[in-house]
Amino acid sequence: MRWVLFLAAVGKLAAQGCGISVTPAYFDGTNGSSVIAAAGGTFTVNVNSPINCPSWTASVSGGSPWLTLNQNTGQGPNSSFSFTVAPNTANSQRPASGTAIIFLSQGWQIPVVQAAATCTLTLPAASASAAVGGVSTSFAIQTGCDWNAQSGASWITVPPSTSGTGNASVPYTVAANGCVAGRSGTVTVGAGSTARLNSNNPIVTFTVNQDGSVNNLSISPQSTALDAAGGQGKVTITTGMGCQWSYFVDSTWIQIVNNGGGAGTSGISYNIPQNNGPARTGHIIIGAQTFTISQAGAAAPVPVLTAVVNAASYASGPVAPGEVVALGGTGLGPATGVSAQLSAGATSFPTTLAGVQVFFDKYPAIPYFVSATQINAIAPYEIAGQSTTQITVSYGGTSAPLQAAVQPASPAILTLDFTGTGQGAILNQDYSVNGTFSPAPRGSAVMIYLIGAGATSPASADGSVTPAANALALQPVTVTIDGIPAQVPYSGGAPQAVAGLTQINAVVPSNARTGVPIPVSVQIGAWQTQAGVTMLAK
Repeated sequence: MRWVLFLAAVGKLAAQGCGISVTPAYFDGTNGSSVIAAAGGTFTVNVNSPINCPSWTASVSGGSPWLTLNQNTGQGPNSSFSFTVAPNTANSQRPASGTAIIFLSQGWQIPVVQAAATCTLTLPAASASAAVGGVSTSFAIQTGCDWNAQSGASWITVPPSTSGTGNASVPYTVAANGCVAGRSGTVTVGAGSTARLNSNNPIVTFTVNQDGSVNNLSISPQSTALDAAGGQGKVTITTGMGCQWSYFVDSTWIQIVNNGGGAGTSGISYNIPQNNGPARTGHIIIGAQTFTISQAGAAAPVPVLTAVVNAASYASGPVAPGEVVALGGTGLGPATGVSAQLSAGATSFPTTLAGVQVFFDKYPAIPYFVSATQINAIAPYEIAGQSTTQITVSYGGTSAPLQAAVQPASPAILTLDFTGTGQGAILNQDYSVNGTFSPAPRGSAVMIYLIGAGATSPASADGSVTPAANALALQPVTVTIDGIPAQVPYSGGAPQAVAGLTQINAVVPSNARTGVPIPVSVQIGAWQTQAGVTMLAK
């Protein structure tokens, strides 16, 4: 609005040829006058003009439409005119500077100033929610003043030049939210009719909270399958422009090469290294979407079986039913050795250990230690009566068969250092371990432990735990200690041990040497244990 500005104080000007007087002569707060209140109103000005003076005429300075003359001419003494000032709903005085002027043709200028309105702005509701698809609606304001509104977010639209006076509804439109996450924006309303908010005027803020949706983000493809060699790939992510998203991986072998910046339509590039183990599955989780990566395992090497020996003497040769054998080769089992454990309450050992199985012909053996290069297993009793057997190992693949001869017994005494020679695994009658510090008294019984004794009576079950001393050797048993025949009170399964471990109780001859290692030998049927096993007597 353009105002006529008068910067100097104004007063009564001398009339040329005719003198008049005006009361009141000021409405601007000077010379004892008052500024017109913001509420406005109608005001009378008395004009005292001599009778011989011509009529006077009143007019208003340009740019003051809020000031209206109700009468603009008169003559003679005791004449008057009135003017009306409209209510001021702005938070600033008017005119903005200087004064408005009522002119009289006789040379008078009457300055007028109106006070600013005392403005308040309130919101019955300070916020609203908007659905993810957007909405066009409005919110209420309460005020007695001019106001104007502006949006503080690009996705909230307020019509251009949204302004008004007094209580009103402010229209706004919320665009659809293309993001997974919700968002919040504002519309600001301030006192004043101009589009520019003035921090000196009352200002209120209306908040719009808009939902997001998990459906606003999609990925392509949903999954991939790779061979053991691995490879690279990319997940394309589609979502709203500028929308933020996050991701995480649940497997350390999934390597993220580029995360696409985490915003808008983009993608995640990944690298999958070679898999040298079993098949595996991992995931990249992006928002509510899951990208699944399946990778084949490395081809298991085919086991190669090269040797079978007695697990106590390490001698090669024929195997016997129930004999503990050591199998040698490559790719026979896991890289780290695994020993069998008897489960609580179980009465027999299983035929599979860490994925490894051993077969003598069609009969499964009992593996009790497996590794990549060695397997210790108990030959099945079912091979009794055969002349040969085909031994195979199954671990991922199946080995070529290794043929071995079969005989009724192939005994070997266990030794304390597991070398097959030296101090035997022998307990004294008092259950102390026979040796340098605990020799067996002559005439006492010792317990000799060996493997490869063959079938028993009653027949032993593969992998079973011998409950008591009742699985006796089928073949005749003789024992010599220091080259002297020894009495044999018992020969059979070791009580509470797995079938295949034999215990022989023998009496130390009274004329055996003392203080030096003396040889111990056991013969079962026609087959004798290895040489070089010793014990001590006293």
